[in-house]
Amino acid sequence: MSHSHETGLVHLMEDFLSSLPLPDNAVEMLAHFFSELITILALFFIITAVVSFLSSLPFLSRFRQGLKDRKSAPLRYALAVGAGLLSPFCSCTIVPVFAGLLAVGVPTGCLFTFLTVASTMNLTTLATLFLQTDRVFFFTYLAFAFTISLISGLVPWLYDIRGQNKGLSLCECDCHCGHHHDSEHHHAHDPDLVENASFSHRLHHALKDTIHVLKEIWLWVILSLVISSLLAHLTPAGFLGGGSAPILLLLAVFFGILVHPDVFSVLPFLTLFLESGRNVAMVFLLFAMSISIPGLLLMCKALKVRSVLLYAATLLLLAAVFSLPGYLLL
Repeated sequence: MSHSHETGLVHLMEDFLSSLPLPDNAVEMLAHFFSELITILALFFIITAVVSFLSSLPFLSRFRQGLKDRKSAPLRYALAVGAGLLSPFCSCTIVPVFAGLLAVGVPTGCLFTFLTVASTMNLTTLATLFLQTDRVFFFTYLAFAFTISLISGLVPWLYDIRGQNKGLSLCECDCHCGHHHDSEHHHAHDPDLVENASFSHRLHHALKDTIHVLKEIWLWVILSLVISSLLAHLTPAGFLGGGSAPILLLLAVFFGILVHPDVFSVLPFLTLFLESGRNVAMVFLLFAMSISIPGLLLMCKALKVRSVLLYAATLLLLAAVFSLPGYLLL
């Protein structure tokens, strides 16, 4: 059964696919799949290339250097938020940076804030959500994500887990991304380019990074699109319209925890849950962007497992707590 997510691109795909010997339901489902895929790929290439280019500029390295040098706690947390905003959304980049900063003595709480901001509020995520959701939804999510990020920085003090790092240096934290990591972390999609690098050099690096990230996430994006397309067209009429609110909330939490935590894999489900209402979509998005299972596994290389589990449990609790006002107010 089709649902109300028709766009001009969907109609164009339906016109093309209807010429093929396919059942009507298959035409609708494939039209939804390919139109969403084209939209996501267009957003991905434009936003990722721009953010990757910005990330190659010298000020990102200065933010990280400030985390090492500054002694003032409020300033360190402000720099952690800034560095997280400017970070790539790939956990295989963020977590090794986390490990390197931890190894040189940056407080764990400050780094938890950095990591949470990088997961929930990086520029790629914010730009995509700004373009794909309405302003009320976007700014509500922004406020919730910012608050969750700040509270996550209190985890070491709440559970007394300060100083429980494993002493790994940046180059020892293997992110299994197939790239060499030296002490400056010249990562394929987090380049610390020299300050006098030319515009063309940075642009070439940004395009190279974009292709690399696509290779990393394409399977997750396709899987998300397949599942969301099946849900959209095989569920009974009225189901996604909010007729079964408890089941929808359970589905939102379930897929939020399991979906790959990059915004382009999240987007197909977000579009689907927005049909049920902004409240259900907010529940899904908070869980989806707060928890990164691959990222948590990588964190175990730099922190003791107990510390990582407490951090993850706190994020789940915060996502649940902020889901309540999100559900009631939107």
